[in-house]
Amino acid sequence: MLLAFNANAITGVGEYRFGPDTTENMACEIAEDRAQQDALVKFNGQFVEAVIEENCLNGDCRFNQQTFNKIEGHIKKMTAKRQVVTEQGHKVCVVTVDAEVEKLKNDIKFSIYGNFEYKNGEEIQFRGVSNSLGTIHVFNYYQGKYSKVFTWKVATKDKEFVLPSEVYRMKAVLPKGEMQSKELLLFLFVNQNVLFGDSYTDIEMKSVINQIPASNRRVITRYINILRK
Repeated sequence: MLLAFNANAITGVGEYRFGPDTTENMACEIAEDRAQQDALVKFNGQFVEAVIEENCLNGDCRFNQQTFNKIEGHIKKMTAKRQVVTEQGHKVCVVTVDAEVEKLKNDIKFSIYGNFEYKNGEEIQFRGVSNSLGTIHVFNYYQGKYSKVFTWKVATKDKEFVLPSEVYRMKAVLPKGEMQSKELLLFLFVNQNVLFGDSYTDIEMKSVINQIPASNRRVITRYINILRK
C-alpha cells in the first residue's frame, strides 16, 4: 500500500550571537528554533498576520510590529548540527537542520467586523461569524501587556453572532487626560480547550499562540479608536 503525504526534506539555518550572560546551550537552542522556522518558511512560504502599534511620547513616535500565525507548517523529523564560531569578537551559535516538513491545513474561517470608532462611554459591540465551533478569547493590548477581556463560545456554525453578549459588556473608556486613544483588541479563536491566564507580555502572548497547533486557531487583531465626546 502506498501512502501519499505532503512532506519534503528542507535545510534550514539559524544563528544566535551570545555573550557572558547567555549559556552556549541556551544560545544554540534559540538558533535551532530559528533554523526550524527557516526550514518551514522555505517550504511553506510565510503567512503573517501583523499589527503595527504606534507609541508616542512628547512628540517622539515609534512603531512596533507584532506578528502572529507566522508559519503554518509542521516538522515531522529533523536532524541538527551545531557549530560555535567567533564573529567580530562575539560568539555565535550556528545551527543547520535537515527537516522533513509537511504543510498544515487550516479550514477555519473566522471573521470579526462592525464599528471600530467610538466615543467615550459608548458601548462596544462587534459582529462575527465562524464556520467552526470553538471559543473566542478577547484580549486588550495596552502599555505592553495583553489583558483578557472576556471569552465567548461559538455554538452555531456559519451564523452571525454579536460580541460581547448580554453577559459581557464593553464600554469605550479614554485614559485619564487623553482626548483620543487607539486601543488594540486581539480575537483568538480556538477549536480546542485551552486555558489562558489573565495577562501576558508581548513575548508570552506569542509563545502561548504558537503552542496551539496552527490548524486549530485563527488570530484577528483590530484597532478601536476612542474619541472624547
